Amino acid sequence: MINKKISISLITSLLTSMNLSAEDSVQLSSITVSTATKTEQSIQDVTSAIEVITKEELEERHFIDAIDAISSLAGVSFNSNGGLGSKKTVYIRGIDSTRLLILVDGIRLNDPANTQDGSPLHHIMMENIERIEVLKGAQSGVWGADATGGVVNIITKKNKLGTNFSFYSEYGSFNTRKFGMNLGYNNEIIDLSASYDFVKSDSFSAYAAYGTNINNYEDDAYENQTYGINLTYKIDDNNKIKTSYTKINSFVNTDSSSADSLRTYDYDTQLINTSYNFKSKNYESDVYYNYSFFDRNYDKVGSNNYYEADVHELGQKSRLDYYKDSYLVFGADFKRFNVNKPVDNNYKNFGLFFNNTNRFSDLVFTQALRYDNYSNFENKLTGKLGLKYYLTNDFDVSINASSGYNIPTMNQLYGTSGNINLNPENTTSYDVNLRYKDIKISLYNSIIEDMLAYDFGTKTYTNFSGENTFKGFEISYQKAIETDTILSLSYDRVVAKNSDSEYIRRIPFDTLKMSLDYYGIQDFHFNLNGEYIGKRYNSDDKSGRQTGKYTLWNSVVNYDINKNFKAYFKIDNILDKYYQTVDNYATSPRAFYIGIKASF
Repeated sequence: MINKKISISLITSLLTSMNLSAEDSVQLSSITVSTATKTEQSIQDVTSAIEVITKEELEERHFIDAIDAISSLAGVSFNSNGGLGSKKTVYIRGIDSTRLLILVDGIRLNDPANTQDGSPLHHIMMENIERIEVLKGAQSGVWGADATGGVVNIITKKNKLGTNFSFYSEYGSFNTRKFGMNLGYNNEIIDLSASYDFVKSDSFSAYAAYGTNINNYEDDAYENQTYGINLTYKIDDNNKIKTSYTKINSFVNTDSSSADSLRTYDYDTQLINTSYNFKSKNYESDVYYNYSFFDRNYDKVGSNNYYEADVHELGQKSRLDYYKDSYLVFGADFKRFNVNKPVDNNYKNFGLFFNNTNRFSDLVFTQALRYDNYSNFENKLTGKLGLKYYLTNDFDVSINASSGYNIPTMNQLYGTSGNINLNPENTTSYDVNLRYKDIKISLYNSIIEDMLAYDFGTKTYTNFSGENTFKGFEISYQKAIETDTILSLSYDRVVAKNSDSEYIRRIPFDTLKMSLDYYGIQDFHFNLNGEYIGKRYNSDDKSGRQTGKYTLWNSVVNYDINKNFKAYFKIDNILDKYYQTVDNYATSPRAFYIGIKASF
């Protein structure tokens, strides 16, 4: 018997990923995103390359963390310094985490004191996530600094009407235990929810000399506790207030790349939002305050490194619908970035922005402009232009040109390896996107001038003069086969070169991804997914160890016990492939996980 739920949940997921489907274009108009222009809009009106990982995909794939989820998309890769909780670097079209703006419900997750991976994205667990929006290409014209490679916006779950309760539990390899619950209530006036997530794992050694067995080393354990509370109060049909609080406490043992040494990381991340929303027929306004706090305690034998930073953001944004299918988003924001340890310094940023969207029948035209005034750096003016044209319901083409910039972190300026003469780096980004029925093709080119990076010669951070280039293309195909199977394929190639025309390290030249979902047996869902990583080198200029040229296969089986309970079984690295993404850092062998979820 064919499982009928594919007709709703997975076809919706298919539509979102592909941006359009001929027979379901009416349904697509109801899919909204909020990252491209800072306001909710139909995905049909987004000219930029955007990918959305839906609630259905998150629930059925059981990703390990946020990086595991977004790396399932075309054009996204990552490398890891060990197992669960270890440092991970994600790349979007070859541009690394330090140049990506990471948001949780619009609150900045970028740590001002972090010079290596930008944000603690690998500590974001997945059970309380509604969807993830990934916007590719420079987006500083909308968001300001840190968005030169794109924006990732993680959006948490919302309550349904009435009382909501859910819980889950998972156990698996490396004595990995997960447990969590969510309790909520929504009567259309008050919407209140609270969540708790717990993860603990013995994991495996972060360090493993290439070719050696990870069982020869001590385990590097991981623990994560995440708390969240959200409250919305609807004053009347036009006014409401919101507040939210998220706290992530995590602890991980890790190693250097040269020895199985004792190192520990303690992370404490807190995110707070308070906002007031006014909405009328043609006008909407938000006044908001966001606060992000980051505390990292890094211990190893003989030394202690303590990092503490926070970001205060006060802003106002408005949306004016001034003509049919045309709207203007405008506003201002003030940010104060504080680094308290290991250096004590701060800088301030005041920004003005507007972005405009016009739809004239089959043509969408977007424009964005942003001015940023800095207390410690030169002021910046950035922008974005985008065009999208629907030749038919099956065929559309879009083109985008945008600018971006990244400012030095406080540690890059004033830390042990700091350089007070650093300047912001500048980015220009172009892409062309084509979709015909179930096939999407994207061609892109991003240029970063005066890139900020660590100089191993002088042992300080510096602006490397010249241009770093990131060129490539993505091809993706997703098709519902008959009524019970979905096939997804993607291939991307990126050529990333530094200012000396050397290939940049740790970025795969080619990546091929595949996913097959089958729903032909009542109450079951079977998924098989795989990834081929092409040539990738541990050091610049195709030097160092070759860390690519391997294929991984994974599988998930979901079973709907009844309307309230679901069970799943997951196998990672089915063929027990030995590989490393960073030289001398271990990756997971074959691993098994079983879990149960309940919702009421």
